Amino acid sequence: LGAAFCAASYKVLFKRIFGDAPAALVLAVLCVLGLWSVTFGTAALALFDIKSLQQMGAISREVWVAIFARCLLDVLFNFFIALGLALTHPLFISVGTLLSTPLNVLVELVWHGTVPAPPEAVGIAAICGGFAAIMYDDYKRDIVNNALAPAAESPVAARGETESLDRSAQT
Repeated sequence: LGAAFCAASYKVLFKRIFGDAPAALVLAVLCVLGLWSVTFGTAALALFDIKSLQQMGAISREVWVAIFARCLLDVLFNFFIALGLALTHPLFISVGTLLSTPLNVLVELVWHGTVPAPPEAVGIAAICGGFAAIMYDDYKRDIVNNALAPAAESPVAARGETESLDRSAQT
């Protein structure tokens, strides 16, 4: 519950603070978050090792490769979440990140032949239905906004009116 609250807070606060942020600002924010994580994460690991709460021991090359691959995927995931927040709205991104669940079930079905149980299928349908409802709402909102926008606000229409006024003044 705490993780879900923190994730939702991050998404809403990011959108409120930065609004429609360009990609460079999104990268800067992620760099600050990454530096924060490295600084305090390294300190926490060192403290665990010093206090003998958890012994780190030697880590093999394969484990380091897996750790770096996971870190790369996490950075990409967070970048796309932050960029999506800058371009859309938090609810869209929240439901969109939930789409990983049906995709994982699909991968399990294709690669391992694991058929989802009925409750899983209902959950998958609910996730996909929620995402489709958000997409449909955005689509309808765009249609209404485009239909209500007066033609005079269009840059092309404004230039055309100005040119016709200039021609009539010249004659």
